[in-house]
Amino acid sequence: MEVAHVGWVGDLAQSDELEISMEFALCLRLADAMQSMPGLHINVALAPFVPVAQTVEMEPCTSDDWEIIQLHAGYLENEILRQICVVQHLQQVPIRIQQHIVVHLTALLPPDMPFARLSSNSEVIIAPKERQALAADNTMWLPSSPLVVYPSIIKRADDTALTLAFEDDEILIHPSTFALLDGAASTDPSNIICASVWKESIIPSEQLCVGRLRCSDDVVFNYVSLTRNFQNTLAIEQLDRVRIRLLKRPPLLPLRTIVTPLSSSPLSIDAFIEWLQSSSPRVLSTMNRIKLGEGARLQVDVVFHNSDATTSEPPQAAKDDYVIVGDGYYVPGKENVEMKSGAVGPLEEDVVPVVAKVLPGMDGILQNLWKNVFPSLGREGCAARTRLGATPPGSIILHGPRGAGKSSLLRALQAKCNNTLSTLCNALIVSCRDLRGMKMDAVKAELTATFEQAHRFAPCLIALDDIDALMPPESDESGISDQTRRLAEHLADLIKQSRFRGENHAAQLRHTSVNPANWPIFAAACAKNSVVVMASARESQSMHPLLRSCGLFDRPIAIPLPDVVAREKILQGLIAAVTNGKDDVSDQVQQAAFKTEGYSVRDLAQVVDRALHQGTIRARQQASTGGTPLDLMAGLEDFTPAALRGVELFKSTVEWADIGGLTEIRQTLKDTLELPTKYGKLYAAAPIKLPSGLLLYGPPGCGKTLLANAVANECGLNFISVKGPEVLNKYIGASEQAVRDLFGRAAAAAPSVLFLDEFDAMAPRRGADNTGVTDRVVNQLLTFLDGVETRQGVYVLAATSRPDMIDPALLRPGRLDKNLYCGFPNVAERLSILQAVSRKMELADDVPAMLATVAQQTELYSGADLQAVLYAAQLEAVHESIPAEADDWDMEFHDASESVSFSPKTPSSSKICTWHVQKALAASRPSVSLEAKQRYDRMYGSFKNASQPRVTEFKTAESELVFDATHPAQRSALY
Repeated sequence: MEVAHVGWVGDLAQSDELEISMEFALCLRLADAMQSMPGLHINVALAPFVPVAQTVEMEPCTSDDWEIIQLHAGYLENEILRQICVVQHLQQVPIRIQQHIVVHLTALLPPDMPFARLSSNSEVIIAPKERQALAADNTMWLPSSPLVVYPSIIKRADDTALTLAFEDDEILIHPSTFALLDGAASTDPSNIICASVWKESIIPSEQLCVGRLRCSDDVVFNYVSLTRNFQNTLAIEQLDRVRIRLLKRPPLLPLRTIVTPLSSSPLSIDAFIEWLQSSSPRVLSTMNRIKLGEGARLQVDVVFHNSDATTSEPPQAAKDDYVIVGDGYYVPGKENVEMKSGAVGPLEEDVVPVVAKVLPGMDGILQNLWKNVFPSLGREGCAARTRLGATPPGSIILHGPRGAGKSSLLRALQAKCNNTLSTLCNALIVSCRDLRGMKMDAVKAELTATFEQAHRFAPCLIALDDIDALMPPESDESGISDQTRRLAEHLADLIKQSRFRGENHAAQLRHTSVNPANWPIFAAACAKNSVVVMASARESQSMHPLLRSCGLFDRPIAIPLPDVVAREKILQGLIAAVTNGKDDVSDQVQQAAFKTEGYSVRDLAQVVDRALHQGTIRARQQASTGGTPLDLMAGLEDFTPAALRGVELFKSTVEWADIGGLTEIRQTLKDTLELPTKYGKLYAAAPIKLPSGLLLYGPPGCGKTLLANAVANECGLNFISVKGPEVLNKYIGASEQAVRDLFGRAAAAAPSVLFLDEFDAMAPRRGADNTGVTDRVVNQLLTFLDGVETRQGVYVLAATSRPDMIDPALLRPGRLDKNLYCGFPNVAERLSILQAVSRKMELADDVPAMLATVAQQTELYSGADLQAVLYAAQLEAVHESIPAEADDWDMEFHDASESVSFSPKTPSSSKICTWHVQKALAASRPSVSLEAKQRYDRMYGSFKNASQPRVTEFKTAESELVFDATHPAQRSALY
């Protein structure tokens, strides 16, 4: 039974469990005891009497603890009584220094005092524990500094692969790196140079590998290239840190050799010995995986005489046992080789890395990102900036809508950093969306650990994905504004500290004299402490304002929605990924690229996935056995892109042929809205700026809303219709917010048409409203129509019957600068309207010839009045075809709906005849009187004159002055 004396701090536990600190539990060895004895019982009793110690001697447990105590002696004097109240002879106690460092002390008490209590009068004496000098080890050289694992296959600047050729037991380093190794000066390069390699980690690992060291100029300075077998044995990946050490001891003779085949190729002991005799020299230790030519692959375990010895020392002090086998060296006999049966496994080959896992249509954005981060990560760029004394640029904020491909671009940039010869740097991607919801201290600790890891593995890129999800702008309605601000301040401090460390490192190297031969070493040293930070967000302004200051995230890079060419490339890449390039659907791709205007990358991926499913269903129905089916048009059917989900779009079935008259206005709308969308490439190449704001004005019933319906159906644009009074709100700020939301919906649905009906109610002349609501609405509209607020891909189409009431500022050039008058139709236009309305009606043979007479008799009729005449005639024809007697009807009872339906026994024709039209015309009258028409004409005429630019004619006033030698010059008065 072991007894320990502890003190109670006076706090209460949250449950019925005994709570002690983790450090103190380790000192008491409670964890080991509970693991070895699951039924262990711990008894707690109150000590009846505890003497107060006058003098207590304490000894640090290790030399590291003594060095830390020396550095924090003043802090320890104030904290030791607060953290320790009871000591026991030979009992270890932990003391925490500044919340991050823990030292351990052992109490030494007199024999007559097994335990004691400390008070303010107690004297605590800490005995020193100096670090003893280690005896010189003549059996091994010192290990190297941490080296970066160099990939065996990398990408050059021209995107071609560079493959390093070496044997299974070779370790490749740069000659300058080899010169810095301990023992390199006394090593003969002509002989076989053996070295051990192990993974660099906080907790030392006993796993190591032994191989032949070879110098190569293809490896970058301070890097080391390992085979895939070594990487798997050491559990490391490329760009991890390892240490190597030259072996000073000679090779040993093994006791036996165990061979385990890993492939299905047959292998015998005689074949293995014969292969060793004819092969070039190689180094073998434990767990060597080698390949016999192009055939068998096997694992060779070499057992030495001292292989049964066990040790818990780290690899720096382990015995690096090895043997050199091959032609001219040791070859084991048949009696010393043991063949074991092994499982067949996959061959571990190096593959060409995929540098940019990005769709073809987005490679331009990736190159732009690379161009901005390369000068701060590449060795040559860092060396040039160090020599010039230039400060590093600010951080990049990559912004784009949801589904635009931000995360994919970050992953592609990470792969490009890892596998490009000029950088070979680490890249850490932090998902800020995963950190949302965690406690603030936990988020701060995660960010701090990421920056520390980046500096430990520098040069390094830190990418904060979806930073606006973790640190959005502050708002009065949000309850997490304080937490967001504190997180933003913490991130800003981390970035500034990182820049400060990099600038100090560059200042130390700036005045170093460098020979041209040592320039690669200097460049690698300059990039040693380079850390680049970038982030992604939906918008450049959607993160906290503290992070947008100069030197932080001040370099925005936008991801635009893909155009027709980019969409075609993206669709081709997505289709090639799911069909392996077997199907030729180029005609579908071109058609789908035109129909997916405003689609994001994620939307296109979902369309291809839907197309694959629809094509598979169709192939199963047709019992097709061909290649991978794909039907893009079926994938587009009933699909709504993410930007349009939740947005109410206006749907219309009106065609241009349904509109009579208004020929010039229809052509103007086609030129402005339909043709730029249909022939986007042609208009993009032309140096012209098309108007994006149009105003339809005219008397009621003359086709303004009908034209808008045709635009919604014919122009291939998303159509959003809003009535003027829907925007106005009595509360201050609500109307302006409604305008902002309106244009936000239109921008999300771009390319789109925003139709503002009854525009005079929304934007009257400023000063006419006593409340000031419409004045603020007009001001908000001006900011959008002027382009102060971006509205790319948004066309504004307004309609009104009172243009004189609209604020004149909205009708100036650059805003609603194209005014289209929809007036009363003349005779030809009335005939065109009657023909357009009647083309979907069933007419008698003599009715089309009669329409010209009706057009001449309807002088004051508007387009709506003419439509009402034909609708009334159609109603007369229907009434005439309805049977008058009940016996002429068939009655049918429906059980499911418990309803009754009637249908005529002998259906009669409901064609519109001439007398139907005459009767409907006689019963109708124009909706606008002659006086009202004259009033409209005067009002629209004055509006036309006011909207046209004034041209002033100047005259020269007559002068009585005479132009001669005495009067060489005269002034001309203009009036």
